[in-house]
Amino acid sequence: MLRGESEETRATGFFRTTFAASGAPDKLLWGDREFRYAGRALEADVLLVTAARFDTSRRLHDEFIASPRR
Repeated sequence: MLRGESEETRATGFFRTTFAASGAPDKLLWGDREFRYAGRALEADVLLVTAARFDTSRRLHDEFIASPRR
């Protein structure tokens, strides 16, 4: 799991790749917000992230949940 940020727009997001991959990483989540990793579920393969913009406060977003590969 990788976190990326655009230097032009400051949009952020998460990507998935492996060390053996030869192509570009798979985009899991991307948007005009600052996304941050908040935690992982104990009983499921789910990640929880927070999102904020310059004009909003940081919030948990349950619609922004990605299932990672092990």
